[in-house]
Amino acid sequence: MKPGDGTPFILRPVLVDGFPAKAGIDSFGMYSTRIFIDFEQAHSEYGSEFGTKYFYFESENPGECHWGHDNKSFFLEVFTDDDHVWQNAQ
Repeated sequence: MKPGDGTPFILRPVLVDGFPAKAGIDSFGMYSTRIFIDFEQAHSEYGSEFGTKYFYFESENPGECHWGHDNKSFFLEVFTDDDHVWQNAQ
């Protein structure tokens, strides 16, 4: 999800708490690394887009993304096959 080699950035297909989206981790032209999520349909808590530089993943819980300062979290599944995410989300 994070190229970091100067190549153009491409958001990857993901599920966030079961909601289809595209996501990536990059600086996106800013000074610090951040996560950005563009939802196919608005998420019940995050709306149609979500981004923050205050996030981390723990190795003990793969896919669980903690964000903000109040220990909120969501579950992120990244897919490498673009068709897979859309077939499973319906």
